[in-house]
Amino acid sequence: FLIIKLLIPKVIRVYRGQSIEYEIRKKNSGFLISNLTKYLENVIVNSIDVFTAVSKLEKKKILKYYNKKVDIFPNAVLLDKINKTSKKGFPKKFILYAGSYDYPPNKEAIDILIKKVMPRVIKNDDRIKLVLTGGPKVYENEEFVINLGVVQKKTLIDLYKSCICLPVPIFEAYGSRIKIIEALMLGTVVLSTSKGIEGLDYDKRSITPIVTNHISEFSKIILKISKNKIFKQNAIKDKKIYFKKYGMKNQTEIFYFKLLGSVI
Repeated sequence: FLIIKLLIPKVIRVYRGQSIEYEIRKKNSGFLISNLTKYLENVIVNSIDVFTAVSKLEKKKILKYYNKKVDIFPNAVLLDKINKTSKKGFPKKFILYAGSYDYPPNKEAIDILIKKVMPRVIKNDDRIKLVLTGGPKVYENEEFVINLGVVQKKTLIDLYKSCICLPVPIFEAYGSRIKIIEALMLGTVVLSTSKGIEGLDYDKRSITPIVTNHISEFSKIILKISKNKIFKQNAIKDKKIYFKKYGMKNQTEIFYFKLLGSVI
C-alpha cells in the first residue's frame, strides 16, 4: 500500500476489511505473531485512504483497538441467475452444513452436529440426514451423514434451497458468515447461535432466522422446522429483504457513490 502511494500519489487506496485479524491471531497464534499482527493492522488502518468494516460490531472494534472511525461495506454475495432447483441425488429430508472441516470453528460446529444434535434428531426421525460440503470428507461411516466434499456453486445453491435448515452451532467466529448470507438470500431457514449470526442485520421479531445458544434446543427446533412449513414460507418471504441488504451489486453501488461523495 505504501509503495502504491509512492508510485501513484493520486490513487485512492481502499482496504475492504472482513474481520479483525488481530483477534484471530490472538486466539490461534502465539504472543509474537498476534502482537506483530496488531502493529501491522494498526499501520494499515491508520495509513490507508479508505478502510472498511463488514458490520457495526467490527466498526466498534476498530475504533477500540486502533482509534479510527471507518466506513461499513458489509459482506455481500453475487448470486448468479437461479434456475429451477435440482434435487437429483439429494436425500428426501436433510439439514446442511457448508464449510471446511480444516477450519477450527467449522470443525467444532460439525462435531457438535454429529455428536450432540443428530443423535437426538434421528431418534425421533431417522429419515433426516446431515449433508456436509467443503471437505475434507469426515464422518463418512455415520449412517446419517452424507459428505459431498467440495461441490460446484450450483449444487450448493440447490442444497440451500432443498434443505430443512442450515444449522450453525458456532461459538468462535470473526466478521460475518457468507454461508448464512447466502442462505438468507435463497430463502433457507437458518438456525444459529448468536455468535454464528453475529454482525448480520436481521429482524429479531421474525420467526426466521432462529437464534439460540442452547445446543440442546437445536434438535428440537430442527424437528419442528421439518414438520411445519411456516418456517420455510417465512424464510422465502424475507429473502427479498436480504437480497437488498447483502446483494453484491447493490452494496457495491452504495459504497461507490459514498466513495465518490467523499473524494469529490
